[in-house]
Amino acid sequence: MQNHQQKEFWETARQELMRKVIHMGSILSIFVAKYSLPLLISILVFVTLVYIFAESLRLIRGGKSLITQIVALTKRGNEEDRPALGPITLSIGVMCAFIFFPPVAARIAVAALAFGDGLASLVGRLFGKTRPAFLQGKSVEGSLSCFVAVFVTTWIFSKGHLPLSVIIAIVVTVVEALPLKSFDNIAIPIIVGMISYRFGF
Repeated sequence: MQNHQQKEFWETARQELMRKVIHMGSILSIFVAKYSLPLLISILVFVTLVYIFAESLRLIRGGKSLITQIVALTKRGNEEDRPALGPITLSIGVMCAFIFFPPVAARIAVAALAFGDGLASLVGRLFGKTRPAFLQGKSVEGSLSCFVAVFVTTWIFSKGHLPLSVIIAIVVTVVEALPLKSFDNIAIPIIVGMISYRFGF
């Protein structure tokens, strides 16, 4: 029984680590955007369209392309028979941040998405023990890791703006706890971008 639980834990750990490596990898968009925003948008649109095409073929014909094989490594058990929306909404969220908001606000938004949402899911699924009813299945440990990660990244990108860091950390923690599924990838950068913009970033 114990061996089965350990095996299940490490299988979950592998899936979550793969998912969140891709998720937190979205932070690289900040550096690409700094070099060329049109280049970043072009890359994101191209990758998203290729992914949609590859997933459509997989669902219709049952085949597996290189892209869907990579994504398959990150899929949870209940995602095998439906398209994984995470990569699509992640790409859309990053594009929204850089298209709709000034550079600093966009960086704060993408960093909150990459590390706040990413670490909340990783910590929550692997180490989350306390799951009060109001979090609807999510854990206190995951929410705390989200708060800390967003506070730190906002503090860094806002150059030490304490009120903004606290407000955004609270807001992202609340949004991440909502049952939005993959659509929090869009909600978080838009909300964070709006708040950052209102603070003059």
